Amino acid sequence: MALTLIGIDFVFYCVERFLVKTARFLPATLGLFLIYFSVAFFSDISYLSNGFVYSLYPASQTISSSPRISEFPKIAEDLPAPYVTSLSAIVADRRNDKILYSKNSGVILPPASTTKLMTAIVALDVYDLDETVKMVPECSSVESTKVFLWEGMSYYARDLINAMLVGSAGDAACVLARNKVEYELFLRKMNDKASALGMKSTNFSNPIGLDGDNGEHVSTAEDLYLLAKAAIKDPFIRKAIRTQEYTLTSVNKEFRTKVQNTNKALWEVEGTLGIKTGTTEGAGEVLLYEYADLEKDLVIVVMASSDRFGDTYKLLDWVNEKYSWKLN
Repeated sequence: MALTLIGIDFVFYCVERFLVKTARFLPATLGLFLIYFSVAFFSDISYLSNGFVYSLYPASQTISSSPRISEFPKIAEDLPAPYVTSLSAIVADRRNDKILYSKNSGVILPPASTTKLMTAIVALDVYDLDETVKMVPECSSVESTKVFLWEGMSYYARDLINAMLVGSAGDAACVLARNKVEYELFLRKMNDKASALGMKSTNFSNPIGLDGDNGEHVSTAEDLYLLAKAAIKDPFIRKAIRTQEYTLTSVNKEFRTKVQNTNKALWEVEGTLGIKTGTTEGAGEVLLYEYADLEKDLVIVVMASSDRFGDTYKLLDWVNEKYSWKLN
């Protein structure tokens, strides 16, 4: 907001008289003025979970003086959407919850191992992170990616959740669902949480992401976007899904293995923050993906893909070219 010269003189006069009367509080007064003008100039500060600031907006662009949230992003170039192999997909700007691209996003499909995001959410409700969880025999034979946990040994809940999110370990997901609470209750908690999040077309029949009998284990790209938003709000999950490599050990240290993140975009695309991969025969290739830079925070979901990373990269490039988050 522009100030006239008279207005500026008046402001400085008021400041001068105030400082004269409050000289002994000068250090504190100066500090308050610095804070005031900082807040006035920088009206909106957003940051990633690791605390690094990635967006600063001048006061002239505040929500109250400019419809920034509703107007951005704006179309910068009228580009046709790229061809992608995925049957269903969605791209959303998470910061203002805007859908920027949608392809059959309401079609019901198997979600594969992206399921493990919900397993992690429920596990964090059920367990303390340092609580011990014992391997059960039935989990050693699950048809999934595994870290081959030794039977009879105990593991910390935090390590099993990390193994599940980083390395997509199905045996870890199975163990978490079959210890502290009954298996059916754990599944009910997963579906109750899905309902609470508004995931209207989702049903979980297992904690691993297996296709399930008679198409009982299903979701949609729209629902998985809601799941992604909920998952990355949790600091523990947010850290796990961007971890490239994790070492899992048993409580007694006899078992030890390293797991590598199944999301290769963490190595290939700067700005990648996770989220979760999934692959089954019925689901094809599935990917929940998050990308953030100084201007935006995008979540991409692709389902029933034959090239999930290729599809995701195409959609990411297209969105970055088609839309603009520039303030001017």
